[in-house]
Amino acid sequence: MKEEPKYIHNTLISEIQYDENDQLFRMFREIAYDVDWDNLSDEDNEALLRGVTTSHQGKQVALPLHQTLTKNSVYEKNEKWNEHREDIDEQLEMMGNKVWKFYDDIGRSPDTPQFDLLLSGFWINRLTEGDYNHLHNHNNATISGVYYVEVPDVIKNADYMSNKFPDGYLCLLGNSIGIVERNIIGDNNYYLKPKEGLMILFPASVQHMVYPFKGPGTRIAIAFNLSLVVADKYYSYKTF
Repeated sequence: MKEEPKYIHNTLISEIQYDENDQLFRMFREIAYDVDWDNLSDEDNEALLRGVTTSHQGKQVALPLHQTLTKNSVYEKNEKWNEHREDIDEQLEMMGNKVWKFYDDIGRSPDTPQFDLLLSGFWINRLTEGDYNHLHNHNNATISGVYYVEVPDVIKNADYMSNKFPDGYLCLLGNSIGIVERNIIGDNNYYLKPKEGLMILFPASVQHMVYPFKGPGTRIAIAFNLSLVVADKYYSYKTF
């Protein structure tokens, strides 16, 4: 695992590259391929059931959590998720707290509540030629993440820097509305090329989208949300 925190226009994101020797790499791969994508029913496909950001022809399933801050429909048939869920909960929450460790520097009195990050959403997207995720953010969460399980060769071989076509890329959008014109940075966006085993963590408030791609192959990504919560003396969780 190789982690690379970076600031994009003063916004902290983290890029973490996993390989086949990492436990999370193996667990995520098993979970993504335990979904019967070719025979996924309309009732289990969130892209059809709800107003999600995945295009209508794409496929998306949400997996159940021990504690969830949302009431989405869930895909209950993933045995590998049931097998690995606790380990994934622990690892993702630990990484989220590491990225947001500056909360430990704000200073606390004995009466200051303890903040924590809770895994509050976990879903899998499967996109093929022409599919996309439209512009959105996750305003009920604190940190959002995406992990790439499978990336088509047409995306692997793409080069946005040379041809300016971000086919299949994740784009984090800069905010140019309500800003004085002379202060706007040209193309205030950040384009992330998917790579198998790559995880991206970024503030959930950041607007983002996924561009469609042309050509054969499947783009499978696992997405998740971590929500900032405060634990009270009764050990229940409240959103912050």
